[in-house]
Amino acid sequence: MLASLLFGGFLMIALSLTAQPADKKISLLGTWEKVSDKVGAAKTFTPVAKGQRHLKMYTPTHWVAMSYDPVTHQANDFKGGPCTFSSDGMTEIVEFASNVAAWKSFFGQKLTYKIKLEGDTFIQSGQIGETKFEEVWKRAASPVSASSKSSASAAKPITLKGEAVCAKCILKQTPECQLAMRVETGGLSLAYFLEPNDVFKQFEASLADKKLDWCKTPVKVTATGAVAQIEGKPIFTATRLEQNP
Repeated sequence: MLASLLFGGFLMIALSLTAQPADKKISLLGTWEKVSDKVGAAKTFTPVAKGQRHLKMYTPTHWVAMSYDPVTHQANDFKGGPCTFSSDGMTEIVEFASNVAAWKSFFGQKLTYKIKLEGDTFIQSGQIGETKFEEVWKRAASPVSASSKSSASAAKPITLKGEAVCAKCILKQTPECQLAMRVETGGLSLAYFLEPNDVFKQFEASLADKKLDWCKTPVKVTATGAVAQIEGKPIFTATRLEQNP
């Protein structure tokens, strides 16, 4: 029961909040699924065994990791605690764990890892105790069907004020340059990916006409539209995009 509550709570946070740390810091916020790992002296990566699913979730301040059997729904292990991000890595503190005996000696310690982030994949490398490891994680698909794209048009319109920025050069979120929107609220920096509809294309063209390089300099904007969570990312479908003075 405790495992289910923890999993559900962190999943809701991770999927609904795609905030990210300040510029020059990596952003792992959201939900990730382990694909493979390389432990100890192993030379090659080993795929995650069938019948097991490993998820890891990050909020702006905390992380939680869990493994479970997708057939029986039995959680096998979970742990988590506070975390911080840097330009090329992160630090995790183990504050709680289902297997206390295995993690007792690490409680309260700062475990620092190197991170290589490429789009929807990141490689985590480091050492726990005397064991070195590398893990490959991919962003987990949202439990909401991809068909929910249509729900954006049906959702209640909202108006946001923020900055048009490059998702690659400034947000460090995508492998290729892509226009996105950053909104500051409640001390957090929230990133929205813009649906490339006609409004988006016209706005992008207007920035080009004005020779505004959003890969280098944020452009203040006001946007009206609707948000939908698609594959773990907040997609903003704009009906109006205007540059602010």
